[in-house]
Amino acid sequence: MKIINLATLLFILMTCASVNLKAQNDTLYKQRDTLKFNTENVIKTTIEIAYKIKQIKGLCEAIKIDHQSLFEIKGNYFNMGYTKQGFNSFEIGISKGKRDLFSITRFQEIHVNALFLRNGYEKLNGISVGISKSAALFNKAIEFQYVTNFSNQRSLILRPEFGITFFGSLTVNYGYNIMTSKIPGFTPNVLHIRYTKQNFKKKIKEKLFQIKTTLEHDKERLKQLGINIPQIQLN
Repeated sequence: MKIINLATLLFILMTCASVNLKAQNDTLYKQRDTLKFNTENVIKTTIEIAYKIKQIKGLCEAIKIDHQSLFEIKGNYFNMGYTKQGFNSFEIGISKGKRDLFSITRFQEIHVNALFLRNGYEKLNGISVGISKSAALFNKAIEFQYVTNFSNQRSLILRPEFGITFFGSLTVNYGYNIMTSKIPGFTPNVLHIRYTKQNFKKKIKEKLFQIKTTLEHDKERLKQLGINIPQIQLN
């Protein structure tokens, strides 16, 4: 009777141990599944966040690029000029200029001109590259020139200038010729008049249209960032 009871007790203990072990295994499997599920969620969430950050970064970069020159008035212009430097010289060419919409009186440009010189002895030709900066009424510039008769006369000329202007369109400057070699007829003191054709009305109208278009485009893009801006009306 004791043996039966002992065997029964051992069976009960083994059964309980088996049930307990199974329960522990089930708990471990559940914990493993939960950990796996959480890890997958973390990875998925991280990927989604990284993708969203990439989208926002790309959107901000696009907006930044569109705004870099939004308030600058740029253009390519035709210009021509006259120089009195002991004789008459003429120039014609193109320039690339810009001005700030919030500082409309300031204008800066780089111009490249062909030169036609008549010094009383012979015909000379050349090329000029100039850099000019203007405020409302004042101008400063520097000219780099190469002049030749395609024979025995040639010279490089550096000429600093300063003078008066009308918004960078018409300038009247005093300059001083610094030459690498002397050419008959040239004087160091120079009077330089130059006209740059600019259509202010057209350029400002184009700029206002660009601002309106860009800001309307921003409105849709900024919605993606949760930012709302009011309706823009520019007439």
